[in-house]
Amino acid sequence: MIKNYKKLILSLVIGFIAAILILTIFITIGYNEVYSYNLDNYDVMIMGLKIYDITKINGEYIGKSVDYGMGIVTALCMLVSVVVSFIIKRDK
Repeated sequence: MIKNYKKLILSLVIGFIAAILILTIFITIGYNEVYSYNLDNYDVMIMGLKIYDITKINGEYIGKSVDYGMGIVTALCMLVSVVVSFIIKRDK
């Protein structure tokens, strides 16, 4: 029983770390786009879901996270991680 809880928590942590990496990559790409094309406003999106907003104010770029979008991406990554870990366990 304890082993299942440890596996569940490990899966959730792995999913959380994967979400952080995915969000970081997409936000970095967003900043690259903004600086490359000198845009005034840019919405960073993952599969149509807005996760970050970059706005140019007084010549300086300001980023603002969209908590709802980031939360959904994080929850999905964690869910996928848990499902995959239990499928792998079942196949052994």
